Amino acid sequence: MNFFQAQIDGHSFDLAYIHRPRSEELVVFFHGIACTKNTFRHLYDEPLLKDYSLLFYDMVGFGHSSKPDDFTYAMEGQALICQQLIEQFSYSKLHLVAHSMGSAVALLLPPET
Repeated sequence: MNFFQAQIDGHSFDLAYIHRPRSEELVVFFHGIACTKNTFRHLYDEPLLKDYSLLFYDMVGFGHSSKPDDFTYAMEGQALICQQLIEQFSYSKLHLVAHSMGSAVALLLPPET
């Protein structure tokens, strides 16, 4: 597990993530409301994903990521923070896999991500 420090509205947040580099195609997994990055962890060794780079992360307020009292936890903020994490990796194609609340976050990613 690694940590990335994201910034939004003058606040810093530590995001816990797992990254498996394999190719220029990055698959990002967005967990649901009562979940964490470990919801998708079983896919790390999935043969069908062997040729893809994978990124599992805990949104702010979940799992091993920061849980600040002064964060709104709005989906738009979660999306901006996730964008910062994704931009740390090199990729030519981006694939999004989302569950429950994670779907809203994935849909709110800025188009240039």
